[in-house]
Amino acid sequence: STVGQGNEEVCFKRTCSQTQRSTHLKEMCSKYPELNITTSSNLSRLFVNDKHKIMFCSLPKGGSTTFYNLFYYSITGKRLMDKHCLKCWNEVDLKFLHTFSPLEIEERLNSYYKVLVVRHPLDRLVSCWNDRFVHNLKSELWVSHGPKLMNLYRNTSNSSQGASFQEFISYITDINKLGLRDNTHWRPHYRMCHPCS
Repeated sequence: STVGQGNEEVCFKRTCSQTQRSTHLKEMCSKYPELNITTSSNLSRLFVNDKHKIMFCSLPKGGSTTFYNLFYYSITGKRLMDKHCLKCWNEVDLKFLHTFSPLEIEERLNSYYKVLVVRHPLDRLVSCWNDRFVHNLKSELWVSHGPKLMNLYRNTSNSSQGASFQEFISYITDINKLGLRDNTHWRPHYRMCHPCS
């Protein structure tokens, strides 16, 4: 259902038709031209299933592992034991868009159905913090960012304890000011999938 707001209808209680979502996206892309930036890096997030002519923009902490394995199952009828088995995906021609030739990329962009799952940004941050900065202190993400975070906000490089949510938020908020590299686990959706492009 929708509620009138001036001349436009807005979704009510997060229930929207695909037409409403598409219209809203087009309006936002027109309103914010900086969102129309296309780079080769956004192609590296698009996971391609040629059999079903579908592409999925994979975002960490946004259902990407589920989609990778759904695509694999749709082709092979088998479940993967190693849910991040890149070799397994390649064996059945599941690839990221940037691995195709420019002509193949253009053909797929113009004709394939595209899927982008958007998770609430705060939910995504909480999931990243809980999974990578509290419970999995051996993850690559913790190993590369944990000691820096501890040094900045606790004045110690001992990273054997997880970070508080406040420390995590301060870190990702300050990361650009500190000249450190951000990470796809907290990078905004529009900077990885470029839905306006």
